[in-house]
Amino acid sequence: MAFEASDIDIFVLTYNRSSMLPATLRSLLAQTARGASITVLDNASVDDTRETVQAFAAEGVAYVCASSNLGWAGNLARAQQHARRHWTLVFHDDDLLHPDYLRHALDAINTQPGAGMVLSAMSFETAPDETEWPAAAPRGVLCRNASELAALCYAGAPLHFGSALYRTDIFKTMQWEGNRFGKIADRPFLLSACGSSSCHVFLSPLVRYRIHDQQDSTSSDSGPFAPELAALHNCYRSYLGESPLEATGRCFLRHNYRAIADEFKRLGQTDRARFPTLAAYQEFLREQGACSRFSLISGKLISRWQCLGQGLSSLFHDLARWSRRWRKR
Repeated sequence: MAFEASDIDIFVLTYNRSSMLPATLRSLLAQTARGASITVLDNASVDDTRETVQAFAAEGVAYVCASSNLGWAGNLARAQQHARRHWTLVFHDDDLLHPDYLRHALDAINTQPGAGMVLSAMSFETAPDETEWPAAAPRGVLCRNASELAALCYAGAPLHFGSALYRTDIFKTMQWEGNRFGKIADRPFLLSACGSSSCHVFLSPLVRYRIHDQQDSTSSDSGPFAPELAALHNCYRSYLGESPLEATGRCFLRHNYRAIADEFKRLGQTDRARFPTLAAYQEFLREQGACSRFSLISGKLISRWQCLGQGLSSLFHDLARWSRRWRKR
């Protein structure tokens, strides 16, 4: 069966973002693959979101408002309940989608019948342009299972949660584990959704992620807190393992130590008081199963080797430059 845009449900989850919502809706309505259903699920906004969305009613955008604020997980559950078509996309209310995204996603789905999800990388912008998008075909990679997707994520690929196009029968079974992961539950959700099915990932950014001061992600007051970070590393470790004989294990060993060291610098005040040193934080994470002595030692050695390699490379470049200057004299 060849899928078309008419087989896709798009849900935009929103709360008090009426100033940014129109640009998001315009990017969804501008898709070159026509026929997807677009529904805004309003989480009981108190601004003029209703009027903003109703201005798009003539273009087929539906509006459903909750009677009270259900939180992110509750609004996501509403998308699961309302999804009826074969594929489902849950998009952010403040970001922009490339006009060819659905077309490229459908091409990937129809040429890779085992795919259960499609994802895209994102660019980070304070004032994203709605009109000027790259015309070149996006670069993509096929992750054959959740472990390969985990390796891509753990290595730092900037994948956009809202770009995920899920097979609806899988999407309806998913649980948002906010109690365990807090506001960083998006990666575990994607990995669980991928499961043992394949996932096509566009490495070219087909989403423009808007950076603004209303984002919860910019505040450390709401986390992520140390137990949530430990749970995330533990999640990656369960998918990747730490065997140096396997590509996924090498990925975990290569990035575990550095990721922990980097996030230690960004811990909130409460966690910094609890873990005054990196060693204390590492010991906590090790007790939580987020790392092991082996992964920390391996990662530290790899980090030092990379620094040495970069230093030698810089030295050789300097010597070559000095040599060229000397010859010109």
